[in-house]
Amino acid sequence: MRIVEFVKDVINRIDKNVNAMTLIELLLVSSMYSIMKFSNPQWFVENGIVENLQLVILSVAFLICLTAKSEKKFFVFCSFIVLFLMIRETNLGRAFFCEKFLAPDEICRWKNMKYGYLADVIRILLAIGIGVYAVYHKLWQPLWKYVSKAPVYIWDIGVMFFCAAVGAAAEFECIDSEILEECAETVMYMALAYCLWRYSRYKFEV
Repeated sequence: MRIVEFVKDVINRIDKNVNAMTLIELLLVSSMYSIMKFSNPQWFVENGIVENLQLVILSVAFLICLTAKSEKKFFVFCSFIVLFLMIRETNLGRAFFCEKFLAPDEICRWKNMKYGYLADVIRILLAIGIGVYAVYHKLWQPLWKYVSKAPVYIWDIGVMFFCAAVGAAAEFECIDSEILEECAETVMYMALAYCLWRYSRYKFEV
């Protein structure tokens, strides 16, 4: 019965309101096909316009986390996750190191550099550090607080998960569309940043 009650409570907390930012997200999702068809493919390459836009959005999300009004330790943890996403997008500045240390005809991969394995070591250490921080500060407690008491911004969360799925699917060989992947990731990061904003400013009833 508790599961049923929890589900009913979640349904009661669903926020279906569509404000300006949510509308922008929905419009971008509905415009993905047009963007893919008419955009310049060079905008979507590594270190291109779209990828740099993604970094701007993630930087905003990072600042949102660090300026949270409540549950600051939890949102510091969220800022680490955002930082991890930024590292993923920049690949630790791989393009810069390729230009410096690889020949023009070599494929830009960390494994092609002498100490390229250190990039994986850095990523692993960061992931471990994030996990240790979460356990040390018992961050499952504030997480459960949001899950069990905060509003469910259904449109923003839906856009975020939908775009995550589309971005992942775009990497499959049957689709293999870098433009679709980058479009989906950009909108996903926008929805993520907005969700972080809304939840970091939400005040629980005493």
